[in-house]
Amino acid sequence: MRTLPTLATLAALTTGCADDLPDPAYRYGVVLADLSFEVTDPDMGIHPNRSILADPGNPFVEGISLEGKFAAFGDSPVAGFYGMGTALAYEPTGEHQYYTAVSLEGIYDERDIADPGLVRDMAIRAYQSVLDTFPGSVTYDETGRFAYSLGPLAIDGIEGLGGEVANGWVKVPTADGGFTAVQNQ
Repeated sequence: MRTLPTLATLAALTTGCADDLPDPAYRYGVVLADLSFEVTDPDMGIHPNRSILADPGNPFVEGISLEGKFAAFGDSPVAGFYGMGTALAYEPTGEHQYYTAVSLEGIYDERDIADPGLVRDMAIRAYQSVLDTFPGSVTYDETGRFAYSLGPLAIDGIEGLGGEVANGWVKVPTADGGFTAVQNQ
């Protein structure tokens, strides 16, 4: 998995969904690390689909706190998917879509699922949604001063899964030595 900014920093810098909700380490007697994943809709976790909120395996259907979504993301790919996917359903942002895609990729990498090909496709489409629906989205490093563009990371995610980036998106070097994603028409 790629190196990402620290979860604690991201939690401090990202707007939340329901900051008054309890810590998600345990929910309804379920240990998040023990959650299992079953696809109930092939578009769940891909904006604008909100079916994750009807998934019986989702312990966060009522919402998830700012700290909770990053704690879930750090716990396991399945918990991360449900945490970030729920955040995406309630508050559509490129950052939520990106971390939902990363979680789907993690679920695919673990291969403890009924249909790995479907989950791979879902991850690719979730990364593509970052580009098509949330162009220009960023996340921040641990200092909170430097933004990372999520477009190039989404392109890397698609290509890393053996997919093809759609709709003309390409990575272009920037003057500061980084990359940005631009859409060639």
